[in-house]
Amino acid sequence: AGPTDAANVARTVQLPANLTGPVTVTTNQGTGTYTASSGQVTFTSITLASGSTTADATITYTPAQTGSVVVSSTISTSTNEACQTDNNASGNATLVVETVADLKVALTANTTGVVINSAATNSITYTATITNQTTSADASGGNATGVVFTMQLPKALLNPTLPTGATYSAATGVLTLSVGTLNLNSSVNYNFTFTLSPNNQRTATNGAQVVATASATANELDTNPGDNTNQQLTIPVAMPAGNCTGLGYDGNASTQGLVGEYYKGYFADDLTYFDASKRTANLTRTDGWANYATSNSWGDVTSASNGGDATNPDYFSARLRGSLTITTGGSYTFRTSSDDASYVWVGDAARAATLDATKTVVKAAGAHGTSNIDGAAVTLAAGTYPILILYGDNAGTNALTVSYSGPDTGSAMRVIPQSALCTLGYTPLPMVLTSFTAVAEGPQAAHLRWATASELHSDHVDVERSRDGVVFERIGRVAAAGTTLAAHTYAFVDALAATPVGGTVYYRLRQVDSDNSATYSPVQAVSFAASGSPALVFYPNPTRTATTLDLQALATGAGGQLTLYDVLGRPVRTLALPPTDALFPLSDLQALPAGVYQVQVQRGGQRVSGRLLLQQNAE
Repeated sequence: AGPTDAANVARTVQLPANLTGPVTVTTNQGTGTYTASSGQVTFTSITLASGSTTADATITYTPAQTGSVVVSSTISTSTNEACQTDNNASGNATLVVETVADLKVALTANTTGVVINSAATNSITYTATITNQTTSADASGGNATGVVFTMQLPKALLNPTLPTGATYSAATGVLTLSVGTLNLNSSVNYNFTFTLSPNNQRTATNGAQVVATASATANELDTNPGDNTNQQLTIPVAMPAGNCTGLGYDGNASTQGLVGEYYKGYFADDLTYFDASKRTANLTRTDGWANYATSNSWGDVTSASNGGDATNPDYFSARLRGSLTITTGGSYTFRTSSDDASYVWVGDAARAATLDATKTVVKAAGAHGTSNIDGAAVTLAAGTYPILILYGDNAGTNALTVSYSGPDTGSAMRVIPQSALCTLGYTPLPMVLTSFTAVAEGPQAAHLRWATASELHSDHVDVERSRDGVVFERIGRVAAAGTTLAAHTYAFVDALAATPVGGTVYYRLRQVDSDNSATYSPVQAVSFAASGSPALVFYPNPTRTATTLDLQALATGAGGQLTLYDVLGRPVRTLALPPTDALFPLSDLQALPAGVYQVQVQRGGQRVSGRLLLQQNAE
């Protein structure tokens, strides 16, 4: 015969006694009741029909305490079960009761973006709000104990201002704060302030930005971990454009600062170490200036170092390059304070295909402790120049500061400011100068000589002269050799260098490529003794055809000579002067091209000169 119905089925479930909260029992057959004194749930007797019929029950209650709770159950029937092989008349289950807490973390900052200014404090203040909340999904929360707040930040942030109990590891970038107990439905706020190193914070894995990821945990089970873990806030970091234009060495629009390329290993004074044919940079970023006076001030360069950590990276090298703007021309002295080697080039030597250590404005070669090294003074006219800095750290302390003194600094030695630097990239030189000199020849003339090692699409050289080192004018043009690997020498004579009253005269070369791009040489200065002579007076000036020279200031009794020079310093007319005349007419000028002429007069052992503007004849 087949199975029969199970009659008089009795069920019990043993719970903890004296539960204070409601105990709800639901079942699909019969009813169930909880007795507080015994802790037992009893069900009404039922009959289970044959054929795998089930009787289900759900019991809901609030545990009185945490920890392990054993729940047992029994079931019986008056029907004979002798033939059953899976008769499970009783069973036990161990429940683990935990207190729950639903934490929530909100992370904000005092800025939506940072523009690096090396002359100011580049800081970010984060505010973390931690809440122990009750949600509609789970109203059974309680106090959160042992709450710990953590935040992953960039490594090597500076000058942390933290609440009591908080710690920040510059080596790992991890901030930790023990909050303790946070009562249900309460919140706490904490502020954390950091200073950024003067660069755009680019790392091997992140762009120009600062990323913070915050989490909070407690001893209790969190029923909704999605809002208290991995709460991320990203703040972009940029460099100001200032007056910078064009493309930088990194291919981006030029900004203030220098393109910094960082390499693993110490370059050990090998100037070819940074060549693209040998290796690529492990990290490229924009540095606001070269002012890393302490080992922990570089920011995170761990991806480009072979030792140490973010607070003191070891065995790395750096190439910083861009442009330097000189506002006021004059004599400048450059200084590096470095541990270990550092080299600085300014001008066309900074963009030469083959670097020449003898053309640096300052050089601190070899492994050494932090020390100030000054280069020889150089004369720079107002303008923009390529600048290249090479640096390497062998081990131990690392530091690099590049400073200068001159008219732009009031002659004080100061770190080259971010506002004077641009990331502007330069193309290879049209010609590689190996020398450029200017020397006095006699009381009036200056002889300029220069030489090139090679030339690439070079068209010509404009020779420029200045009386004050600031404003230059072209006084001549010399054809260049085009494209050649052979060495060439050039010369130019400025016959009117000392006119009108001697003093210091400044020269520079404007090297012009075939596509009309141009670069400037370093400035050379030539000094002449002051003549003490008065300036020559003539009238009318300007004129078209004739003028009269006033010679009353010159001695009489001996004949003299008048020479008229064009703008290129070439004599175009020479006349004899009478020994005693106070006025001398200069006529027939309409035969000369319009322009500025230098008139030089010698008589009685004196020399005077002046400028005459010859205008074009009227039609």
